[in-house]
Amino acid sequence: MSAITASITTARAAPATRAVSNAERARKAVAVSEKKDGVADDVFGRARKAATTAFAAAVLVTAQPNAALAEGSILDVIPPAPSNGPLKNLPRELTEPDEIFREDFTVKFAGLEVDHKYLVSALILGQAIGFVGSVVGGNEARKKGEEVAKLNASLLKVNAELRREMREAGMGPYVPIPAQRFIEKGPGQSTDEEIAAVDGLIVKLKAAKRHLKEKDNDMALSEFDEALKTIDANEGALAEAWKARRKAHRGRGAALERLGRYGEALEAMQTVLSLSVDHDDHSGETDALGVIADIYTDMDQLEIASEYYDRYFQSLQEEDALNAAKEEAETAVAR
Repeated sequence: MSAITASITTARAAPATRAVSNAERARKAVAVSEKKDGVADDVFGRARKAATTAFAAAVLVTAQPNAALAEGSILDVIPPAPSNGPLKNLPRELTEPDEIFREDFTVKFAGLEVDHKYLVSALILGQAIGFVGSVVGGNEARKKGEEVAKLNASLLKVNAELRREMREAGMGPYVPIPAQRFIEKGPGQSTDEEIAAVDGLIVKLKAAKRHLKEKDNDMALSEFDEALKTIDANEGALAEAWKARRKAHRGRGAALERLGRYGEALEAMQTVLSLSVDHDDHSGETDALGVIADIYTDMDQLEIASEYYDRYFQSLQEEDALNAAKEEAETAVAR
């Protein structure tokens, strides 16, 4: 047979033969895809296999609907039901496609008579496209979620750093009270020994604060520890011992945070928070919440940090409202 005759014979091949050939190519494409990617046992791999098979079947029937259904239904492209396992005892009606899908008939759709095979192929094609779209959309949503989480983490760390710089510069909503105002008792209320102990405590607290400002954190921590020992030993000599203790723990927390000893810093600041809450010191409570949030941010425990930042901002708003009410009351009295 000459080359020209062979070409003519091939060109005149029955549509059914071409459909079967195309179906076989579709099956081979699925098999090659599985072998190449090695995801046949993976959930996503099985889903992709189903989508690829359905897509190939839809393209086949759309291109050669009559021929495809003459030799084999579009459903023949889909692997048959298993002959063993839990499905082997089910009735044929539940495991085999209905014969109606192999018949030729038309249906009315949108006022037009359409061969049902076109509707079936369009439905399968639409489902395949929808599946691919949902997978792509899900991946995009996941990527955006990761980007938002990274941005939030960056903002939290920037906020913590800014707050730390403000504290070191003596700025911010919390202004420490001079030690003399809550440590020293009034004239004639202390013995000479108590006065000497109080003077020594004030010297230690001032030295510790100076070391913090000079970023000598180890020396600052040592001075604050000594101050706490003095407070415990001379509690009766102090006007308000709890404020002195809170001041020392507050300084310890700052020094420990700078040294990277975050666990100990949290313990110190939780003590500050408890003392402030117990004695209804709203300003000290607000400051402690903010520092605790900063420490959790440094530890990359961002969910807990976010919770403490929320509490900090809420406490800050309450403090502003209290200060505004206090100023209004003082103005009314002055009038």
